[in-house]
Amino acid sequence: MLCESDSDAISEESESESEEEVFNDVRDSVETPPKKEEAKIKIKKQTKSFSAEDYFDAHVSSKVITSNHSLRKLEKPRLDQDTINDALQKMPKKHEKECKIIFKNLESKFRRWQCLLLEGFSLLLYGLGSKASLLNSFRKLVSSDEDDAIVINGFFPTLTLRDIFSAIIRDTLDYAVVPGDENECCNIILRHFNHSDSHHLYLLINNIDGQALQSSKAQNAIARISMAKKLHLVASIDHINAPLLLDQCLLAKLNLVWQDSTTMLPYYEETAFENSVMVQQSGKMVLSSLHSVFQSLTTNAKKILNILMENQLNAQEANYPGMSFRDLYQEAREQFVVSSNLALRAQLTEFLDHKLVKMKKGFDGSEMLHLPLPPAILKEFKSTHNFDSL
Repeated sequence: MLCESDSDAISEESESESEEEVFNDVRDSVETPPKKEEAKIKIKKQTKSFSAEDYFDAHVSSKVITSNHSLRKLEKPRLDQDTINDALQKMPKKHEKECKIIFKNLESKFRRWQCLLLEGFSLLLYGLGSKASLLNSFRKLVSSDEDDAIVINGFFPTLTLRDIFSAIIRDTLDYAVVPGDENECCNIILRHFNHSDSHHLYLLINNIDGQALQSSKAQNAIARISMAKKLHLVASIDHINAPLLLDQCLLAKLNLVWQDSTTMLPYYEETAFENSVMVQQSGKMVLSSLHSVFQSLTTNAKKILNILMENQLNAQEANYPGMSFRDLYQEAREQFVVSSNLALRAQLTEFLDHKLVKMKKGFDGSEMLHLPLPPAILKEFKSTHNFDSL
């Protein structure tokens, strides 16, 4: 006989089996949607080869997006050069006592430097800090009634080899005219200072690694005149890569002795001609350099420069292309400034070397000349010089 507990268990199992059967019938009655067939993608290998012209053709019509952020949107406006110089002068000098001690230690080596120069060596000063004051102090020591010393600022942007030769030939040798050929200038200097009766000349170049003297032509010319027996070269470098300018040939000619001349002094003079986007250019620096170059020009060269300035100031065009070489030659010949085409080109070469004049090709292929200076500076320059008396 079955007990009540067994009968209850059997009833529960039958009820669970009946519920499962009902669930299965409902599940089977629900229609499941058919599965979609997955699309098969066939990857075709591209065999086309692209060239550099295809890249530029694809990007030639792309729009160039530029930012509209400018210095005018800064909260603090740009300062002019004079304001910055005044602010730098008012700044307290750090380690002034230590810098004076370093400078005095370098001055104590001047007699040794002079002995090395008299023995036929050239000196190359290197190290951190400006060496302008050091070279000026050395110039005062070696200058005398018999010997001369010239300081050349290599960082000056418009400096040329002709300026160096002119300082030696005209100011030291008292020549009235400086030859236009650089090889002839070198021969005059070598012939004079190789003579036993000549005086000694100390050529002191601050920043021989300046932008105006970085060309191989300038470096070889300086090395050539330094080989004279009574011309002594003392040069300074400040750029970290300046030794790369000197090859084995130059080192053999210069016969250098490297001297550590760390002064820790600020580069006030060396950086005075640097252009910065954060400094508002007032034009005074350009005007001062134009004055210094103008003093070394001949009368005919000044007249040619005046013709170019008059033509540029009288032009009403916004984008002034310049004065053609043909028009300049015709006007200069009418004023009896030049007599031939070659004479005018010789005068323009000096302008181009000093970067007073720029030359470019016009639309018709003619040579166009213009002064890369704003009209305000040209007017101020003309007001300070009497061109009518030329």
